[in-house]
Amino acid sequence: MNILKGLLLAVLICAALDTALTRGAHDHRPDDWVLPLQALAGWAVLAALMAWPARLTARWTRAGFTAALVWLGGPVLMHHTVALGLRSHGGLDSLQDLAIPLAMFLGLVVFGWLLRRVELGLVRRHAVWSGRITALIALFLLAPHHSAESDALVARAEARPNQPNLLLLVWDTTRADHLLPYGYERRTTPNLSALADASTVFEQSWSASVFTLSSHASMLTGLPPSLHGTTLRQQAFVAPSAAEMLREAGYRTGAFVGTSVLRAGAGIERGFDVYDDMVDPPLCDTHLWSMVHDAQSALADKLPALRGNGNPHLFQDFQRPGSAVLNRARDFIAADDTRPWFVMVNLFDVHWPYLPGPESSTRFVRPYNGPMDGYVFRSDSFPRGYTPDTTDMAYLRDLYDAELWELDREVDEFLGELNLPRGDTFLVMTADHGEGFGEGGSFSHEQLHGPQTRVPMLLYAPGRAVAGLRSDMHTSGVDVAPTLLDLARITPPEDLVMTGRSLLAPEPEQLRVLFLQDHDNVDPDADHDAVLRGRYKLMRRRGIDTLYLHASDPLDETDLSDTHPQIASELGELLDALLAAQVRTTGHIDNLDALRALGYVGDSSRR
Repeated sequence: MNILKGLLLAVLICAALDTALTRGAHDHRPDDWVLPLQALAGWAVLAALMAWPARLTARWTRAGFTAALVWLGGPVLMHHTVALGLRSHGGLDSLQDLAIPLAMFLGLVVFGWLLRRVELGLVRRHAVWSGRITALIALFLLAPHHSAESDALVARAEARPNQPNLLLLVWDTTRADHLLPYGYERRTTPNLSALADASTVFEQSWSASVFTLSSHASMLTGLPPSLHGTTLRQQAFVAPSAAEMLREAGYRTGAFVGTSVLRAGAGIERGFDVYDDMVDPPLCDTHLWSMVHDAQSALADKLPALRGNGNPHLFQDFQRPGSAVLNRARDFIAADDTRPWFVMVNLFDVHWPYLPGPESSTRFVRPYNGPMDGYVFRSDSFPRGYTPDTTDMAYLRDLYDAELWELDREVDEFLGELNLPRGDTFLVMTADHGEGFGEGGSFSHEQLHGPQTRVPMLLYAPGRAVAGLRSDMHTSGVDVAPTLLDLARITPPEDLVMTGRSLLAPEPEQLRVLFLQDHDNVDPDADHDAVLRGRYKLMRRRGIDTLYLHASDPLDETDLSDTHPQIASELGELLDALLAAQVRTTGHIDNLDALRALGYVGDSSRR
């Protein structure tokens, strides 16, 4: 077979196998022609790059197809093997680890030799038919075969009459004190303020953690990270989810997320008929793109032109705008289905990087001539070793406020289409964590201080929640799951454990205890915890307890543990009890590339 035909057939085979493997790893997504067409284009580009060495090899071996297949599939297969070694052992620094890619290379040589014998023997005598049959098999693998929605069908009860639709709206990385309903002086969220007037607003609400995945897991399970066990190092969602109970009760369920941190595979998709996590083009999930990504990332260390302010690629940034997320949610809600729906929407717009558009920038971003930009510390232009001053921090807050205004407008348009005054849709609006802009020397969401953990919590439920009520009851992300079940009038199983409580329940007589946790670090020694009761907040990091009066000291700057030893001891005992019951983690990090690109891993850890 000549080299051109060999390359064409090799492209078809490699694209088909890559498509099949990618579909298998993401079987929650519906099939279409987008992935196979992108895979064909990607492998065709690689074939163009490998055409010259493949042609030279074909002249020497007289086997065009063998040369093409080895030069196309070999590098991707080798990369996959090395990547597995790196992820499993943290590096290829031992002789045993180095033996793995060496054995793979030798195996590839043997495979090529055997394939050459086949091509020069049996296949040459039947070249036309063998090529056609192989192409037909490849086309079969490329073609769509099923729908994720049909695969998600489970036995469920009939929905009760007049059960409300339920919307969980999560504004990722949103701190409460930058929102108009929470007393902010700038009009960042006028539409949310109007919604707040028709809702119960909880003024003292806290996130369960400061990492997107573990915080969403707390919302869906009603448990703090120590008890549901889903963290950066243990991305396995095993605790019972409110989504599962709602689906079993007759709800159709859909989740639409704006970040790869919430990608399916760890189990967070359980209970959702549709789990839409396609934040980047489908090609970015293939083995071919994994090799391209790692090669580009390695070269970027040496070639500045390949760097992108912390974003590794022009069209893969592991996140998508809220408009795209809301459009997919609209389609799901508008489906011809009379059952009530539960929809979870994660909107990632105000997360790093802070890149507002022209209109919002004109409204909120004041003149600035300093070295900072929306990519902050990961920017290629950021002066290494530079310490931001108050002007720099104010500029970052301006960018953040502008993005909040944009998101507020997008969400208002979406909610307007739902016709909330009709009364058949209930809404819980909150955030997974906040964001720091230098307060107390802390940026992003890598601490448990007030700016990173105090979040909004709004409950819109006509006839169930009091409109316009401003509640000072302490609430948390763990309250979301029991609230959703309460709104749907679903009684959880008696053996189900939740530390959260419904937002519809009366305020408890005793002071409530809330746990805030950061167990989402590569190094477990960097984990820290906090317990909040009444006016006091105890934080523990590296075995040291500090006590703060959070109501008057939101930045946790004044340690009161020496002046209030009894309170510090009581809160410390509560924290000990929680940690003694925690789910142990394995330390495995699966989606390292996405986490690094979004600032959760690396030199600028979560900044």
